[in-house]
Amino acid sequence: MITTILLTAVSVTTATVSSTIAKHFTKKILDKFGEK
Repeated sequence: MITTILLTAVSVTTATVSSTIAKHFTKKILDKFGEK
């Protein structure tokens, strides 16, 4: 039971972090293209 809760928490955190990183990289890439 506790293991399931921990796994869920970890996967939710991972999803949030990866989406934040993806947004950050997308913005950086768009900014680079905007400079040209």
